[in-house]
Amino acid sequence: MVRAFCLGNRACAHIEQGQLDEALKEAKLANDTFPNNPGMVATLGRALYSNGLYDDSLDVLNRAVDMNPRRGETYWYRHELYKLLKNDAKADLDEKTARAYGYRPGSEFCGH
Repeated sequence: MVRAFCLGNRACAHIEQGQLDEALKEAKLANDTFPNNPGMVATLGRALYSNGLYDDSLDVLNRAVDMNPRRGETYWYRHELYKLLKNDAKADLDEKTARAYGYRPGSEFCGH
């Protein structure tokens, strides 16, 4: 489990540094190591949309929401994806939901 968290954090760091191929690789490894953790699943979703894989990302983020519907960070990631997809209504709803569950942009580096 510790390995998965380290991989997930490294994936987030790679995203922040613009190293998107590495981010996706690390996020996939983290998800494979700990597939039932909604944070790992959400990190994979973030890495997917960061790499332009929007359809795959939406499927993964929807699964993460189903796994833990009160995890604000997941809604925030999906909000970011909906903005990229130009779906303002869904982006706004997910932003409000993320904030309602206590997520504040920049409040955590990458939570699992």
